[in-house]
Amino acid sequence: MHTVLILRGLPASGKTTWALSKCDGSWKRINRDELRQMFDGGVYSKEREILIREARNFLLILCLKSGYNVIIDDCNLRQEHIDEITDIVNDFCESYDTYIEVQTKVFNVDIEICIERDSQRKKPVGEKIIRRMSKDANLR
Repeated sequence: MHTVLILRGLPASGKTTWALSKCDGSWKRINRDELRQMFDGGVYSKEREILIREARNFLLILCLKSGYNVIIDDCNLRQEHIDEITDIVNDFCESYDTYIEVQTKVFNVDIEICIERDSQRKKPVGEKIIRRMSKDANLR
């Protein structure tokens, strides 16, 4: 049985570090921040985000067709991202008469720890954004 694992958490909560430790021959990692970096030098814009999400979705399907497990380690704080990924996997399963389990793993790390970790990064998100994201997050 294959798995798509959606990681959820604030920036600097440890999602990517954890995901990278799990990636071996059978697991592939997809991250929208890294797609943004590849496409637009890391710059976020609402207009370009459509392309980034389409690229993520294409890579997800490609990995599933190739028989890999997938970790998606974006923040995934909004339910719409989880629903979109789940719908893609369900459609894939229906089309290919297979079963792939979709799981979520929550990184519920104290906001002050996330802010401290973020401040040590080469490209920090910033305290203000992390605090705003924390208010909007429903990490359960």
